Amino acid sequence: MGPESSKAVSQMIAAWNGFGWPHVALFMSLIFLIMFRKKIGALIDRLSKLSPSGAEFGNSPVPEDLQAPISKKDPARVVEQNKDSIESETASVQAQGIPLPPYSVANSMAVAREFVENEISTVDQADQHEYLVSRLSFMRVLWNFEYIYSMIFGGQIALLKHLNHRIINGVAKAEVETLWAEHQAKWAPQMNHWQLDQYINFLVVQGLILTDGESFAITAKGRELLVWMLQSSKTEDKLW
Repeated sequence: MGPESSKAVSQMIAAWNGFGWPHVALFMSLIFLIMFRKKIGALIDRLSKLSPSGAEFGNSPVPEDLQAPISKKDPARVVEQNKDSIESETASVQAQGIPLPPYSVANSMAVAREFVENEISTVDQADQHEYLVSRLSFMRVLWNFEYIYSMIFGGQIALLKHLNHRIINGVAKAEVETLWAEHQAKWAPQMNHWQLDQYINFLVVQGLILTDGESFAITAKGRELLVWMLQSSKTEDKLW
């Protein structure tokens, strides 16, 4: 790195030091690239024309590109076999660790590490464990919510909002089936071969809703996801 580049980086670091969490954006950018590299690659593969007026793409994706129908050979993920009480508020946030990038981002990692190490140095040693755990937990939630949002369908968001309005008593299965029939007709023929259980299984697996087979209710995590979407200006206008 030349003198001018080093000076630019130093100026950038100095400018960002006034913020409480300047490195969060950097971390989220890395996580975004890790999580969505396949989808970005798929989008590039569909690029058919690039001109000053814009880009043109080939065939549009189908729902299975994001959420494949649940296999009957995977009963642990089928909705009707989830017998959790709808009164439970337990919802995990992805047990696996946050992955490191499979490619070289040495410079960005070095900048991020410097931010983190400088920030830790300002915290009393006795408080450093709680400080690091709380912030790693926060980053894990952000990573999990970004992952969910990248995969979730527009109709699933609408169902979450519907359940949120009926938070006290939940929603009967018959009512959800009516909503599903309307949604399936709206998105025909893409959703013609999907079943309700397959469609809402993603929400169950991600801990956003609970069902006892007869009624459905949104969880605390589901409500927090909706709040996060609002605060992060995430659009609800998504396909399917």
